[in-house]
Amino acid sequence: MENHIRITQDILDSERIHATVIFAKYNGKWVLSKHKQKDTWEFPGGRVEPNENIYDCARRELYEETGAIEFYIEPICFYSHEMENEGRTTYVFFADIKVIEKLPSSEIEKIELFDELPDNTTYPKKYSYILPRVMEYLKKHDRNNIYQSPTLFLRELQEQFVMPSQKRCEGKSVIVVFFTKICKGGCETCFFGSTANKPSEFTEAKELSDEGLDKFIDFVNASNSGYLMISGGGEPFEKPQYIIKTIEHVMSDKIVIITSGYWANSIQLCEKHLCSLVNAVQKRGDNIEVVLRVSVDKHHAKKLGTSGIENIIRTIEEKYADIPNFILQIHTMRNDETVPELIIQLEGLRLPYTDKSIEVHKNKNRYVFKTKKGMQIVVEEAKLFYSLMKQNLTEKESERLLKAKEVFFDDLVNNHHGIFSQVRHGDGTFGLDYVINYNGNVSTWGNYHRENIPNLYIHSPSQIRDLLYNDVISYSFIDKGFNFIRGIVNEINPCAADRAVLINIRDYSGSYLLEENKTALYFGIRAIQTYIRENKISLDDLNLLSTELQEAISQGKELNIAAYNHSDFTIFNQLAEHPFPQGVWDDMFELAKLGHYDVDANQLLKAINYYTNQIKNPRNRPWTNSDQHERLLNKLNPMNASAARLIRSKLTY
Repeated sequence: MENHIRITQDILDSERIHATVIFAKYNGKWVLSKHKQKDTWEFPGGRVEPNENIYDCARRELYEETGAIEFYIEPICFYSHEMENEGRTTYVFFADIKVIEKLPSSEIEKIELFDELPDNTTYPKKYSYILPRVMEYLKKHDRNNIYQSPTLFLRELQEQFVMPSQKRCEGKSVIVVFFTKICKGGCETCFFGSTANKPSEFTEAKELSDEGLDKFIDFVNASNSGYLMISGGGEPFEKPQYIIKTIEHVMSDKIVIITSGYWANSIQLCEKHLCSLVNAVQKRGDNIEVVLRVSVDKHHAKKLGTSGIENIIRTIEEKYADIPNFILQIHTMRNDETVPELIIQLEGLRLPYTDKSIEVHKNKNRYVFKTKKGMQIVVEEAKLFYSLMKQNLTEKESERLLKAKEVFFDDLVNNHHGIFSQVRHGDGTFGLDYVINYNGNVSTWGNYHRENIPNLYIHSPSQIRDLLYNDVISYSFIDKGFNFIRGIVNEINPCAADRAVLINIRDYSGSYLLEENKTALYFGIRAIQTYIRENKISLDDLNLLSTELQEAISQGKELNIAAYNHSDFTIFNQLAEHPFPQGVWDDMFELAKLGHYDVDANQLLKAINYYTNQIKNPRNRPWTNSDQHERLLNKLNPMNASAARLIRSKLTY
C-alpha cells in the first residue's frame, strides 16, 4: 500500500478530486465518528457530489458526520491511492469546530473526542501517512498563535467572558428604529439605495414583520425611552400602520417620525396619513410630543419636488394647527437653498430660533419658518456627511477625505461628547443611544456589531442589554468611546482606524473599525488589559478562558503586536470561512485595491488563487446577487443568523 500513496500540496484539477476528509478538533481534541455498520472510528469525510464545490463537500460532510454547525476549516494537502481510487485524489482539510449540535439523521451512530487517535480506526495506514502532514502543517502555521485563528478565539472571548463591574447607563434612552429598507421615492443619491421590495425576497431581512413590531414596542417600553426616532433609510410611511401602532402603544416622552414626504404629493394620501397621526396622538390623552420631520433638500427635491411639504403645511394649517403636541419640523442641509426658496415661494418669513432648552443631540443650526398664516416651523440644518462605501482610502489627503474626517470628529465631539453609544442629559444622567435595524438587529449607536448581534426576534429586552454590556468589546464602545477603541486599533491596523472614519458612516463606524476578526480579537485583549489596570477586571474573572487567551492577556502590548503581525490571517481568510458567492469576493478585491484592507502581495496572491480555483469556477459556485450596493450594505449589518433561521423555519412550517 505504501508504494501507491502520494501526498502533495500542489493545486490539482478539481475533476480528479473525488472525496474529502476532514481532520477535525473540538476544544483541542480530535473528533472521530463511528458508522452504524462498523466497529471502528474515522474522521468525517466523503465523496464529492455532482456539481458540488470541494469546500462545500467538506463543510457538508463535517456537519453530517459530526453535527458541527460553526467551524473554521482550511485545506491542508491532497492524497491519492492509485490502486484503490484509480488515480483519483482526496482533498485533506483541517477544521477547528466551535459549535456542535445534535447529529443529523445519517449513517453515523455517534461521535467521540480523543486526545490521541484510537487503535481501532477504519483507515490506520492512511491516517499514519496523512496525520504527520497535518501536524506539520499546523505547526508551521503556528496554531498556538491565537491571531492565526482569530474567529475561534474571538467567539470564545464573547461566550466565556462576562464583563464585571459594569457601569450601566440608567438615564433616559434614545432609540432610533428603521421599520423598513423599502422606499418608492427612488432618489438617485439615497445612501441606502432604497427601492420597492421584490415579492420573492426574504422580507424580514428588509423590514420588521408584525411580530418584529410587537417585540420592538416591548423593547421600547422596557428601555426608559425619552426620545424615539422612527427613521428613514427606507420610508416609514411604507408601513403607516406601524407608525400608528407605535404612537398608540409606546412609552416615550417624544416620538420623531422622519419622512421624505413623497406620499404627500397626493393630497388625498396626505390628508389620510395626517388624520391618522393626529387621531393616534389624541387617542393617547397624555402629553407625549409627536414630531413629523420632513426632509427637504436639493437631493430629495430633484426627484420628489416640494409639493409634498407644501401639501403637509397647508393641511396642518387648515386642520391641525391647534394640536399642541403634534409638531411639524423641516430637516435640510447647510448651504442648501431649497427651504429658503420654499419660504419665498409660500410668502413666509425666516426668523431666528430662540428656544435654548437642552435637547438630545442638539443641532446648533436652526431657524424658524413662519408661514403666511402664522404657523411656526422649526428648520434644522445638518452638516453633510461624505458617506461612500467605496471611498478611495489611498487618497487620504484629498479634499473629500479631509472634509469627511472633519465632519466625523466634529459630530463625535460636539454632538456625542466622544461616545456615540451614550446620550448625556442636562440633569447629569446618561442613557443608551440605541439603533434598531429593519432586520431586528439591536445595538448602540456606532457600536461593534458583527460577532455580537442582539436581535428582537430571539432576545428579550433584558437579554439585549446584557449582550451589549457583557461583551467587553461592546462595553468599551459604551464606556470608553470611539477614540479609545480607534487608538488601540491603530497600534496594529492603521488601515482600519482610517477606514472607520473616512467611509463616513457614523452608524456603522464600529463595524468598520473592527471588521477584521483578527483586529477585533486584538482589541478585546487590549481592552481587558486596560480594565485589569483600572481594577475593573481581576485575574479570577478570566478563569473560564482557554490557556491560550489567558496567556495572550498576560503578555504585554509588544508581544501581542508581534504575534498579530506574525499571523498571516487576512480578511480573505475570514471570507473563506463562509460560503459567500462570487460577487462578495469581487467586492472585497475591489475594496482592497481602494486601500480598505491591510493585505500584502503574497497574501493577495493566495486569495486570488483560492478565488480562481474555488469561487470563480462556474462548476463550483454560481454567481449570485448582482447588486453591489446591496451587498455592501448587508456586509455592514447582516441579520443575526439564528434569527434568520428561526423566521425562515416559521415561514416554511
